Amino acid sequence: MRLNRIIVSGDIGCEYEFGDVNVLLGDNNSGKSTLMKLILFSLGAPIKSFIDEISQKKLCNNVTLEVTLKNGRSIRIIRKLPTSEAFLVTPVKSEEEIVNDEITVYNAEEFSDFLLESEGYSTEKIAYAKDKMASFRFYFLLRALYVDQDTSAHSILSDLNMGQEYFTSQPIIKKSIVEKMLGKDNSELQRIRIAIKEL
Repeated sequence: MRLNRIIVSGDIGCEYEFGDVNVLLGDNNSGKSTLMKLILFSLGAPIKSFIDEISQKKLCNNVTLEVTLKNGRSIRIIRKLPTSEAFLVTPVKSEEEIVNDEITVYNAEEFSDFLLESEGYSTEKIAYAKDKMASFRFYFLLRALYVDQDTSAHSILSDLNMGQEYFTSQPIIKKSIVEKMLGKDNSELQRIRIAIKEL
């Protein structure tokens, strides 16, 4: 997925266009993490602490994210702030042309499946422990995590309100998902991945 543009409307709003490589710099409490949470929110993450903050201050009305999916389609996603289970998705035919007569409204689960399929992931559940199932959605959210030097990945995952079992079982869930994607005998691929990561 390639991020193209984000628009936040309300008393305090913003609009940014993204390039191939983006660097976000700013002082503490300047809004870096909030921008990341807005992106995650528009991709379907239920970020409870963020929602409480927006709800109390009532400064933003909705967030719009324009992305190009791995399948080549460009879409505009609109989600109402501080919380909404509805995701409005509109095709973007060109840089300026939004196809308003082709709006699709998804609930959270439908939108999650739509994103997973568009990015080439399965929507099926994967067993990771006895009587426990995880979705590729977990892997998709991990891919979307960006943290700065002062924010741990765990604190953002806590905000995603995914349930305690996801935190305690992160390694085994990730292992199960990787095995599903690459096959159980993937030690050589994993070795290459680790070597690349170290570089």
